[in-house]
Amino acid sequence: MSPASILLLSVCSVALTPPQRRPPKPPAKPPASKQRRPPNNVPRAQKPKVTDGLAQLRSDAQAGRWREALATITTAEGAIESARDAGATFFPLPVEAYNLAITACGNGRNHEEALGVLRRLTMGVSPEEGPGSAQAAKRPRPDAVTFNAAAAACAKAGDYQKAEQVLKQARRFNKLDAILYTSVISACGRAGQTKKALAYLEALREDLGRGDVVAYTAAVDSCARAGDWLNAERVLGQMIFEDKVVPNLRTYRAACKAAAAAGEFAKCEELLDDVKDAVQIAQGARFWGPRDHAACFEGVLKACRGRGAWKEARNVLERLENEVTAGNNEDDVEAVERAATASYVAAIGACARNIDDDAQVRWSCARDLLDRLEARLKAPSRKSRLWRTKRERRQAYTSAMVVAGRAGKADEALKLFDAFEADNLKPDTACYNAALAACRRSDVGKYADFAKRLWRRCCDDDDAHPDSLTAAEAVACLERAGRCSDADLIFAEALELGVPLKQARSAGPQGVAKRSVAWLDENSEYDVSGLSVPLVKCAIRKALKDETASDHTADCVFITGVGAKKAKDPSHVPLRDSVLEFLKEFDPPLNAFVPKDAQGTVVVKRSSLLDRLDYDDEEEFVRGGKRRK
Repeated sequence: MSPASILLLSVCSVALTPPQRRPPKPPAKPPASKQRRPPNNVPRAQKPKVTDGLAQLRSDAQAGRWREALATITTAEGAIESARDAGATFFPLPVEAYNLAITACGNGRNHEEALGVLRRLTMGVSPEEGPGSAQAAKRPRPDAVTFNAAAAACAKAGDYQKAEQVLKQARRFNKLDAILYTSVISACGRAGQTKKALAYLEALREDLGRGDVVAYTAAVDSCARAGDWLNAERVLGQMIFEDKVVPNLRTYRAACKAAAAAGEFAKCEELLDDVKDAVQIAQGARFWGPRDHAACFEGVLKACRGRGAWKEARNVLERLENEVTAGNNEDDVEAVERAATASYVAAIGACARNIDDDAQVRWSCARDLLDRLEARLKAPSRKSRLWRTKRERRQAYTSAMVVAGRAGKADEALKLFDAFEADNLKPDTACYNAALAACRRSDVGKYADFAKRLWRRCCDDDDAHPDSLTAAEAVACLERAGRCSDADLIFAEALELGVPLKQARSAGPQGVAKRSVAWLDENSEYDVSGLSVPLVKCAIRKALKDETASDHTADCVFITGVGAKKAKDPSHVPLRDSVLEFLKEFDPPLNAFVPKDAQGTVVVKRSSLLDRLDYDDEEEFVRGGKRRK
């Protein structure tokens, strides 16, 4: 029988079937009396929360709450171990839980704990073990996301050596991918290891065939951090022409930053022209929005600030205002405004760097940029965001005060300090240092009293703490005015307050700065190395007073250092020579010399100190070693 006849018979059978009546509906039940639920009098804060463990871990990972995430993992592992010992059915934690814990440690800037979680999953595990092994019954095997999260945590900390170890472990477990290589490249770039970053980019191309846009962007950014424009240009060409990878605005941002950091401002202008054309073609595609476009200019301006290229910074800032349009998206508007504010701050900061003989012109430019920034932030459309830019405005005012001081306009610098406070902006230590530096560079003695008051205010200010530069600027201003007794008083107050008069770098891998205020040794040895010359003079006067009033018998020794900087800078005057010259200015001159076996010290003979024991209590050491009653 043909299909058509089968279809015809089925239709006919349906048509000849007599219609069947629907069964009668059952009678409706009488409505039951409504019973109210008993009221729940438990307060909302005391109600038990029923949450998913993975959801809580995701929340902790996003917020960087690594302690809570590790506690959750440890508690779950303890419960699983207890169930296993009791012979009950149990299942190991999913690998996603460990991945989220590693991510939480990375976002919390604690990569050592992230590596500790990774060791839980890899210690004693062979890559050849299958899912049914004894170790897999306790903990899951790490996957690619596990190694990616651990490497990302190392990259945020800039610890490229630990990131390399994660890469080796991932290679052992055969879990290599582009994300892992990108994290290692980023870690090397942040640590200043540009050659290693480029080597890992080549290893990525060899292992996976080609790099992606994120890996290439990380490599270009590594070159930008080192100011290596030649390698950045080579990597950019390799990306476009060899691997056929289309760059995004973040790639262009890193390339522009590399060109500006190397002083290749013509190349930087060409890249900005390419960015302008590409943005018009992309029409707001992902990573091609206004915020990324503004970030390109921000990166260039920050590089200009590092080189002190204030003219180029001013030109780039003009292009930023003319070419970047925020649009209607509120998030984009906020990001563009934040980038524009940071760009203004960077441009003003460029005026304050490497000032030679063009201080007057730089001051005019910095003052104009500061006025434009204030007018922009205080516009009616942006006034609601004014409170969010306190830190940026403080930096802008501080840089402008530095330029005014270098231009010899102490009055203008102090006016900025007053205007700064009038806008309810609290000065920090850098603001006080800039004001004191302007006082020091002014006419001799004109602002000595004001410098002394600034020092007192900085010591009493809860938001600012005096540092070595604060003490040095205040002492230098009083030294120039011939008020050595006031300078010695500030030096004594700095010692009493524990102000770090000098700063020394430790030899640790992270380069953590360790401050020291201990300049006095028990054996008549005074370590003045690392102090500025005005502070050294105060230290010498205090040491001579203490030595002449003590019953020590040894010679007085000042540790100055050998002046290794003179080998690189012939115009540099070693601190040792300055100490010798200052000791010769005393009346009578002190018998001081440099021992042959200790070239980094200056020794004052005890006999010359004993000759000064005839001074009265009313006499004091003043600048130049002269006495006065």
